Amino acid sequence: MFITAKEYFVSYKLSKEYTGVDTNYATNFLANLGFAAQIPNLLFNWLNVFLQLGGNLTTRIVWSIFPSQKYLVIPVVLRLAYIPLFLLCNYQPAHVERSLPIFIDNDWIFWIIAITMGFSSGYLSSLSMMYCPRMVDSQHAATAGMFGAASLITGLFTGILFSMSMPSLVANITF
Repeated sequence: MFITAKEYFVSYKLSKEYTGVDTNYATNFLANLGFAAQIPNLLFNWLNVFLQLGGNLTTRIVWSIFPSQKYLVIPVVLRLAYIPLFLLCNYQPAHVERSLPIFIDNDWIFWIIAITMGFSSGYLSSLSMMYCPRMVDSQHAATAGMFGAASLITGLFTGILFSMSMPSLVANITF
């Protein structure tokens, strides 16, 4: 919302074409913006909130389900199931005709999937950063921590790049 309001102010009020006469839209800009325009911001912020909560959970509950740290890869790989889950939700990319059928039409289920994704991402990334230096000898712990952080950043970057292929996937996959 703040980016949009700032862009409105800079583009409209400070432009040399501004005559000083406000239209109804210009005076009621924020009222006309509405809740629907804020859903991407709301979703992004809620994902970050649950990512933070998941990361904070590692200070209270450390991985105790599996007997060893080497099994942490199992839930990390299982998180790949979020990709088809999100594709099966009501995802409508702009300027793309969707051919993949929508199986999850309920927005609340989408929010639950998004919250569990953020929560598990925060928890597992914090846990992996805790375990990474412990998996090697003490003289290599700092280097292992740096490689772990670089791996997390590379995973984020790869996920962002992969998300650009999602409109093509929903347009070309059929059942």
